[in-house]
Amino acid sequence: MRTQALRAGFEMTRLLALVVTLALSALPAAASHVVSIEAQEIAAAGTYNGVNYVRVSGTVRGVVSPDENVVGLAALPKNARGEYEYASGFEAIIPADDQPRNDVIYIDAENRGSAISQGALGGFLQNHATSYARVQWQTGISPGVPANAQGVGLVIVRDFARRLAGRSLVATGGWDPPSHRHLILGGISQSAWTVNTFIAEGFNVDPVTKGRVFDAAIAIDGLGGWLAINRIAADRGVKGQHPYLDPDGVPLSRQALLSRPKTDPVYVDVANFTDFYRLRAGLTSIAYSSPMYRRYDLPSPHAVGTSASRCNDGQPITYNSLRYAPYMRALVLGLEQVIGVKAAAKARPLPPSRVFTLGPAPKDVPWFNPLPGVKVKTPVLDADGWPVGGVRFPESDEPLGRPFPPSVPPVTTASIAQTCGNYGGFQPFNAAERKARGLADEVAYIARYRAALARLEAEGFLLPEDLAPMAEAARAKFNAP
Repeated sequence: MRTQALRAGFEMTRLLALVVTLALSALPAAASHVVSIEAQEIAAAGTYNGVNYVRVSGTVRGVVSPDENVVGLAALPKNARGEYEYASGFEAIIPADDQPRNDVIYIDAENRGSAISQGALGGFLQNHATSYARVQWQTGISPGVPANAQGVGLVIVRDFARRLAGRSLVATGGWDPPSHRHLILGGISQSAWTVNTFIAEGFNVDPVTKGRVFDAAIAIDGLGGWLAINRIAADRGVKGQHPYLDPDGVPLSRQALLSRPKTDPVYVDVANFTDFYRLRAGLTSIAYSSPMYRRYDLPSPHAVGTSASRCNDGQPITYNSLRYAPYMRALVLGLEQVIGVKAAAKARPLPPSRVFTLGPAPKDVPWFNPLPGVKVKTPVLDADGWPVGGVRFPESDEPLGRPFPPSVPPVTTASIAQTCGNYGGFQPFNAAERKARGLADEVAYIARYRAALARLEAEGFLLPEDLAPMAEAARAKFNAP
């Protein structure tokens, strides 16, 4: 009798499951959303200003609605509702459960699967009551992003952000992250072009509320670059999809990038010196400032190089070691101040745009990457080879050498692996050259350097906490053999 009862109960359960499945399959697909966030590991991540942080990592699962503007979506396998299902890895650094919550979270657009912004912002964010997160978006790195529909990655970034802001209208299972009032999207190099593509293709529009998702965005080496992963590439006739620049793709103008004033974020675009020679940054270098936009041209290189034998035809070269990280930190805090983050209320506002003075590009040189059919300009250089205009670093106003070549050959965008042009060369002055330029006295040099840092801090380009470490680093460079 008991066996029959169990069997009857089993049949009833199976029947109910079938009824539920049929009912769900009859419903139309809802808007794309995160279904669950599974935390596989939660570990201590340090204490900042008395607040304990944890690092949470695991898997986010979600669905992509069939009405998303994703090229190749129609050919993907679907569930009963016609939705594409995905899984992707994530990481978050947030206050522990029993700690005060943060008002804002910085979401890092990954660069080749790495936490690219952590090099410049690690620890800084937490010291300023800012959470951090990232989610896989790139095909070959995220198991949920197919090679023939890479725009799925843009949906994943958007919906993960919505969930971290508590704006997702669908209940989720697993780990329940705290909600953040403000969202910032950031990226460097390849991930900056992810930021651009995300905004330009309309993914900053919430599919449910139709409001903006990210309040602010910062793109270091952004320059109007876009990835050949979705609609822009398809509309411009790019064959296939790949998570990098189209080698001959014309950068997006500010107007093309920010074409949705009701939902576009406050946007900061940063160009480094080498970007004008490899990435055609001169095409988007315009001194336009508005409450929603800033552009800053910096004399630092895109990346700090090492002794890579594949660059400079295998010939030894001294690399330009000037770093933009402190300036990026100040700009992130300035963005927080603009969008109303409580912890940044006393921060200096974003300075007006600062761009280089541009002139004709050099011809027939190995350190410039021309764009067929397009007139590209590069910075006008002073007598020591430093760019004129832009944000005035102490290193460019009182240099200890020449930044040459401005971009290390081969300078190309032919593939994601050919990045030598991101590095700059450096030719240190000898003792006689230093003396001729009044650079022989360490005490006097450091005094002038500190004065320049104080000016930059007053302008909003540096934070007080970075001034002393920068001065000590300058002292070490001054005395380097």
